[in-house]
Amino acid sequence: PARNVGKKGRLLLRRSAGGRVAAPVQGRYLGAKHGIAVLTKPVALEVAQDGITCNPICPAYVRTPLVDKQIPDTARARGISEEAVVRDVLLAAQPTKRFVGIDEIASLAVYLASDAAASTTGAMLSIDGGWTAAEQPLPAKAVSFAEAAHPTSCLGGTRAFPPRTAPDPAARP
Repeated sequence: PARNVGKKGRLLLRRSAGGRVAAPVQGRYLGAKHGIAVLTKPVALEVAQDGITCNPICPAYVRTPLVDKQIPDTARARGISEEAVVRDVLLAAQPTKRFVGIDEIASLAVYLASDAAASTTGAMLSIDGGWTAAEQPLPAKAVSFAEAAHPTSCLGGTRAFPPRTAPDPAARP
């Protein structure tokens, strides 16, 4: 392709912490988020000499109207309090135990759009309170498709996943 000499640009993509880890019952959502990663790196390489950068921002949970709507639905489906949903489901894997602020994401986007970020390209930029640094699994979706369709079949409780256990040495062949 012809080069646009002297041109520059910024391509900012929205990914999520879900684009960096996996979880059950979220295949469609995570497939889309992982697809952004597959797209990011080749695009970043293809346009690098044109002064164009390509970076996804990968936030953890942000307190939005959608999340606010999911909290009571999840509480009902799991038979737990709304406070427990926030603490033990949404923010369970996040070391800071707080939602990511919209202002934090906006500040990162402003930086990435600036000349100061001219050499930042092809990077998956987490803004997740340490979630992916700790390599914790993505918590189960606030209300899984199965829970929404059959709320009486959900396991309830306050853990997104069963505890990890070491393999039983006696069970080895």
